[in-house]
Amino acid sequence: MSSINIFNGFANKAALKAALLQKKDQEFSLQRVVQQIGFDVIQAYLQVVLDRRIAALASENLETSLKREAQLKELTEVGRKVKSDYYQQQAQTSNDKLTLINATSHMQNDKIILFQKLRIDSADSYEIADIPINDNAN
Repeated sequence: MSSINIFNGFANKAALKAALLQKKDQEFSLQRVVQQIGFDVIQAYLQVVLDRRIAALASENLETSLKREAQLKELTEVGRKVKSDYYQQQAQTSNDKLTLINATSHMQNDKIILFQKLRIDSADSYEIADIPINDNAN
């Protein structure tokens, strides 16, 4: 004795349609994960580029503060400026040194994060290229 189901209320057709839709859903999920990984890597790279530029500006500010401090020292010694201006500039120079140290440290931390996202051994030396920026974007 055997039994053959001739009609089951389109259950097989519905199951096939559900399986195809689930496959499409999984493909979209995979595509989203790939896009998210790419976005994370690009964001980490751009953060390193930004940190490098911030460190460069901090270095320039420190150089300016050191020059200003030297000028104020000379002006204080000849009596053209009061010592409080010189001391205030020394404090500013120290603050600029701290800013440079923090910026450099932040850049190194972000490089490590980028290397981790890329799964690269950060002990090796890599040169991270800078990107050209068009400031005249319309």
